Amino acid sequence: MLEILALTGAAVAEPVLSNFGGAPDTFIGAEASRGQIVLFGLVVALGPGVVAWAAGWLAGRIGGSRVRRAAHLVTVGALSALVVIRVVKRVGPPPAWLVTVAAVAGAVAAGWLYRRVAAARAFLGYAAVLPVLLFVMFIGFSPVSKLVFPPAASTPAPTHGGSRTPILMIVADELPTETLLDRSNHVDRGLFPNLARLAGEATWYRNHTAVASFTQAAVPAIVSGRYPTGPMPVPTQFSENLFTWLEPSHTINGWESITRLCTAPGCNHFDGSGALSTLVGEAWEQWSHNVRPWTPPATVPIEDDPLGRAISRRGTRLDGFSASLDRPMAPPRLDFLHVLLPHIPWEYLPDGRRYPKPEFFGLFVNGWVSPYSAELGRQRHVLQAQYFDRRLGEIIGKLRRSGRYDETLVIVTADHGMRFRSDEPWRGVSADDYSSLPWAPLFVKYPGQTEGRLDESNVEQIDILPTIADTIGTRLPWKVDGRSVRRGSTRAPEAKWIFPWGQDRMPTGPDGRIRLDAVTGYRAMLDAPPAVEAQGADRVFRLPPYGGLVGRRVSSLPVGEPVNVRFRTDDAGRLHYDGGREIPVYIKGRFDREVRSGRFAVAVDGVVGGWFEMTPVLKSTFAVLVPPRLVPRGESEVSVYRIDGSPDRPTLRPVPGP
Repeated sequence: MLEILALTGAAVAEPVLSNFGGAPDTFIGAEASRGQIVLFGLVVALGPGVVAWAAGWLAGRIGGSRVRRAAHLVTVGALSALVVIRVVKRVGPPPAWLVTVAAVAGAVAAGWLYRRVAAARAFLGYAAVLPVLLFVMFIGFSPVSKLVFPPAASTPAPTHGGSRTPILMIVADELPTETLLDRSNHVDRGLFPNLARLAGEATWYRNHTAVASFTQAAVPAIVSGRYPTGPMPVPTQFSENLFTWLEPSHTINGWESITRLCTAPGCNHFDGSGALSTLVGEAWEQWSHNVRPWTPPATVPIEDDPLGRAISRRGTRLDGFSASLDRPMAPPRLDFLHVLLPHIPWEYLPDGRRYPKPEFFGLFVNGWVSPYSAELGRQRHVLQAQYFDRRLGEIIGKLRRSGRYDETLVIVTADHGMRFRSDEPWRGVSADDYSSLPWAPLFVKYPGQTEGRLDESNVEQIDILPTIADTIGTRLPWKVDGRSVRRGSTRAPEAKWIFPWGQDRMPTGPDGRIRLDAVTGYRAMLDAPPAVEAQGADRVFRLPPYGGLVGRRVSSLPVGEPVNVRFRTDDAGRLHYDGGREIPVYIKGRFDREVRSGRFAVAVDGVVGGWFEMTPVLKSTFAVLVPPRLVPRGESEVSVYRIDGSPDRPTLRPVPGP
C-alpha cells in the first residue's frame, strides 16, 4: 500500500492539488465549506492509492498470492506510465505517438526495476510520505489555505464609541453609471424608479469610479479601503476589512457572491450542498485531460466554472438576503449583499420573468463585433438592470416598513461598469473610450438624510469604507488609501486610477496601475447619449434607427416582393409560451445562406417586435429580443422581413420561412 501511495501521489495527487491549490475561486464558486475543502484534499491525496490497493487486494482474495503479485506489478507499471506522460508532456508538446511510446517504455522499465532492484522497492516505501506532504502543502501553504485558515486582522479591534448606526450596503455587478442616465444626466425615472427615488433622498456621487474592472479586485477594494496590488490580488491583502472591523460592534449579515472576505458569524451564507462531488468531478476531468497523450497539459481546472455556479444561484441568494432582512437580529446590524446583477448572462426581464439563456450574441473575443450586436447587448443589459432596480425597491421597502430606514446608513454601489462600443473590449479601458467601464454608481443615504444631493467631486470606491467610519463616528484601525467623502472629496479632480485587466488597451504606470484623465472621462460619460433614447411604450425594445417599427402591424406598412433567401428559427418559426416564468422573447435563427449586410424586421403574429442588422462576421446567424406583451399564451408565429428604405419610409419585403 505504501508503494502505491507513493506512485499515486506523483501521478494523481501532485498535479491535481497543485492546480486546484492555486485556484481558490474554484472552491468559493462551489460554495465549499472549510471542512469540504479539507475533505477534498484528503480524497485526492489518499483516495486513488486506497482504491488501487483495494483492487489488488481483491484480486489476491479471488486468485491467490500469485495473482496478487501480478496485479501489484501491473499497478506499479501503470502508475509509472502516468508519471512519464506528465513529464513528457511538460517538456513537449510532443506528438501523441511519442507520448504513448514513452509511457509504455516507462511502464516496462518501472516493472523491471521493481522486480530486480531492492533499492527501488525501498525508495517507493519511503516515498509514501509524498501524498501526505502534498496534502499539507495544499491545506497549509497554497492560496486555498486562506479559505481553510482565514487570516485574522493584524490590527487590534477598534472601539466604536458606542455607535449604534445600522448599515445596509448593496453592491451590484457590471452596472455602469451610463446605463442609469437620461438626457439630463439624472437617473432615468421611467426605467429605474427605485434608484431615482434613492437619488432624491441620498447623496449621489456621480463622479465615482471603480479601481478595478473585475470583482476579485473591486469588491475587496470597497470593503478594505485599499488599492489592489501585485499581478493578481489575493485575500491576504484584505484581511482587514469592513467585516472584521465591525464584528465587535454590529451583528453581521453578509452575503458575498465571489469573494470570501468575511469570516464572522452570519457571513458567507453558502449552500455547499454537492460541493464535494462537484470538486471531485472537476478534479477527475482535469486529471484525465492531462494524462491523455493527445491533449495539451492544462494548468488550471479546465472544467471549472465558479462564476457560472455563482450566477446560477444568484436568484435564490437574492431571495435569501431579502428574507434575512425580516429575521430579528441584535441591533445594530450590518446587512451586506454583493449580487451578480445585472452581470451577464442577461436572462431577466424587469418583472422577474426569464427568457431561455442564450449565448453572448455578438460578443467575440472580448469585443462587440458590430454596432447592432453592441446595442442588442445593451438592450438586454438594461432590462436586467431594471430587474435589479425592482429587487432593490423591495429591499429598501422592507427597511421603510420596519421603521429602520431613516436611521440606517444606506449605500448602493457597483463593483465596476461595462461598455457597449463596437470593436472595443467590453471589460477593458482604451484611450478612445474609458468612460463607461470605471464610472459606477454610488448612492449614500446618510442617517436622517431626506433630501437628495448631487456631488461631482472626484470619488473612488476606496473612499466608501472611510466614509462609513466618518459617518458612525470612529476611525479605522489600519491605514487605507481612501478618504471620507461625507463632506465632499478633496482628491485632485483630474487623476483616477484603475487596476489593470487582460482586456485593457492602455499602458500601466510604474506602480502597476493605469492612470485615467478623470475630467475628460467624466465629461465623455455625461456627453454620451442615453442607454435608451426612445420614449413611450416598449421603449427599451425600440433600438435606433428602426425602433419606430416596433408595435406596428405589418399590414399597416408597405410590403414589397419577397427576397431570395430563406430563414429558420430554433423553434421552426413558432413560439410556445405556457404562461410560466420563462417566456420565449429572445428569438434566434439563421438564413439558409450567408447574408453579409441588410436590416431585417421580426414580427410575432403579424406585429413587428424588433429588428436586426447583418454584418459579414455574423454570416447567417441573427438574434432579436421582442416585447413580452407580443408573446401570448399558447402558440404564435414568427415572420421575418427585409427592411428597405429610410426609418421614415420603410418597406418590408417578406423572407420565406419554414
